[in-house]
Amino acid sequence: PGGFVAETEAYLRCRGFKTVLDLGAGKGRGSLWLAARGYKVTALDISPSALAHIRRQNPEIETVCGDIAGFDGGRRRYDWVLADLSLHYWDDAKTRAIVAEIYKTLNPGGCFSVACKSVSDFEYGQGTEVGPDIFEHGHVRHFFRLEYLRELLQSFEIATGRRKRWPSNRDKKTAAGRFAACLGG
Repeated sequence: PGGFVAETEAYLRCRGFKTVLDLGAGKGRGSLWLAARGYKVTALDISPSALAHIRRQNPEIETVCGDIAGFDGGRRRYDWVLADLSLHYWDDAKTRAIVAEIYKTLNPGGCFSVACKSVSDFEYGQGTEVGPDIFEHGHVRHFFRLEYLRELLQSFEIATGRRKRWPSNRDKKTAAGRFAACLGG
């Protein structure tokens, strides 16, 4: 998978985590990699075909078809909730509601790790501004400031956080904030 999932897993490995919820799993690159390392993974995505791809690759991964915007963890609890570039498609109110639900979904001592587009990204400012740091250009994308992300995660203990740049398909720099935010347990 991308470096974010591997880096976070290396950081969390010693915690003895067993269950992972991968929000916006797509075709399961992170989910499949984590399952191969022994985690019990639940992959949530809006695309039935992406989830079918995951099931074909590893039928042990639980797949849930749904929109993160309507995410309701119910009674399920996870050691780790992963959002790898999947949390930046909503306005502030919806983003806060999703993060509040993630908080309720974590086991005591659990961890929420998030990588999201930052205001330093080459796509920042493209399209029509529909809110603070939110632009519509084919789809809505919310670009996060480090301060915003820290404030958004104030209910968590931020274990690690940094900005990262890496080459994109367009030979430009993609910038993302990466955080592992853990609950006290």
